[in-house]
Amino acid sequence: MRSIVTNEKIAVGAAVLVPLCTVKGVPSVLLTLRSSRLRSHRGEVSFPGGMCDKTDRDVVHTALRETEEELGIPSSTVDVWGQLKPIPNRRNTMTVVAVLGNVGEVDPAKLKLSPREVAAVFPMSFSHLLDPAHQRYTTMKRRHDNYSYTMPVWLGGPHRVWGLTAIILDQVLVAMAADWYRTVLRSSWRQRR
Repeated sequence: MRSIVTNEKIAVGAAVLVPLCTVKGVPSVLLTLRSSRLRSHRGEVSFPGGMCDKTDRDVVHTALRETEEELGIPSSTVDVWGQLKPIPNRRNTMTVVAVLGNVGEVDPAKLKLSPREVAAVFPMSFSHLLDPAHQRYTTMKRRHDNYSYTMPVWLGGPHRVWGLTAIILDQVLVAMAADWYRTVLRSSWRQRR
């Protein structure tokens, strides 16, 4: 893997698991559609995860605990590969760490979803993610500080994947499939002049 995988200790506000899996033998990643009942990011595509608790030992524990709560995947069955560098949220009020973990062969229909947090779960195959026909990019501009940045968007699946989830997917593809995937993102955001 590329150097974006890190084991350094970091102060973060939240952690997510990037659940690498196979679905009917096809290498994929599991994504969730957040419940419409949630206060923030309702109805958006995300990875399982959430805020770090005082009882969590580290970001890995946070990501595994939240995944078990949201999808019913036991922590003990996840083979943790490492974590990505922290990413600031869109308001730059906290950072989120993505933990890479292999959950093995999965039948999404048999997962025990928490209806309070998750409306649906769906796999997205790596072949789909790597297909340029499904990749787009959008430029976002923050009004309050005149900051702009480009982020990836994936189309062609059951739901559009964008935002922080797409940025994390971009990092995963850079790390795991650099020979087949080219990002337009840079390691640091650039301020408009």
